[in-house]
Amino acid sequence: MDKFETIAGFSKAKESCPFCKTPLSFQLTNYIGALGGLPILKEPLQNDRFLFKLEKQAVKSDVCLLAGSNTLMFDNFTNGELPNIDEHLVKKAFDEYSPYLELYCPNEKCDLGYSICTHPLAVRKKHPVMGMFYVDPIKVFAESIHFDSYVVVNCWEKDTTKIYSSTNEEAKPIVLPALDFTAMGKERLINRIRILVTFS
Repeated sequence: MDKFETIAGFSKAKESCPFCKTPLSFQLTNYIGALGGLPILKEPLQNDRFLFKLEKQAVKSDVCLLAGSNTLMFDNFTNGELPNIDEHLVKKAFDEYSPYLELYCPNEKCDLGYSICTHPLAVRKKHPVMGMFYVDPIKVFAESIHFDSYVVVNCWEKDTTKIYSSTNEEAKPIVLPALDFTAMGKERLINRIRILVTFS
């Protein structure tokens, strides 16, 4: 799993949670800080698009992101006096949100919180239409699970697994060769991680 040309393509990257088989949900989100900061965005895909309001200091805009074409549109972001500057500022605010895509298990009874996430969306100007941009092909970053006080992340680009403490963000993660979540299964995976944490 590496790169998808469209947002819609990534939304079908994996159909269900490998542990409880619940169909994965899909959202546009972002997090401030490491390991579970509060999201500013948590937008579900509706009718092939994400719709939300962007607000950052004095910058405000209605935002529409089309999943099939990767088209990003800002609206109501300028009073018309300095449209080019306003467009630059709203695009900068969007970049600073660092939004990314996430497939996640919505089943509250599944206690591993499985998810797959992308790198933050890379945006560039599409054509001369004011407020319209294009999202570059989607790059997959990692899959993760959460249990006890640990966050376990498979970083596919580096072919490694990192185990973080969710109660001590300053602690260095345990790093090891990538674990295959799906092949190992829930019980074997949990036991393996607990052994690694205990003896590391």
